[in-house]
Amino acid sequence: MLAAVTVFGEDIRGVELLVLIAAIALLLSQLSTIWHKGVVPLWHFITGTVDVFEVQPTLVTIARQFRPNEGHSLRDVIDRIETELAETSRAVEEQADDIAEIRNLLETFIIQRQEGGRRSTDPHVDS
Repeated sequence: MLAAVTVFGEDIRGVELLVLIAAIALLLSQLSTIWHKGVVPLWHFITGTVDVFEVQPTLVTIARQFRPNEGHSLRDVIDRIETELAETSRAVEEQADDIAEIRNLLETFIIQRQEGGRRSTDPHVDS
């Protein structure tokens, strides 16, 4: 038979001792679950939130860069690039029209030159 054990001034024997050990094991198991499922995730959340607060000034600076501010923001630079691109595009279209006109004139000249070659008016060409 199991010997008597004194706990908090009480003598505990046999089955009572096993029940006490099981209760202590259950309590430790529950404390472990609370620690791993509650305290640790809460700690990670709190320390992760601190990182967000450290990053916030950088995000504010980036956000300011996308608002127009007298020509110094990224938004202003993008607007200037878009304007220059539109002007360049118009200039290219105008030059394309001029080039097409020059090509038509050149083709007309070549055709007239070929027709004139058949009825050569050039004194250096023998008939």
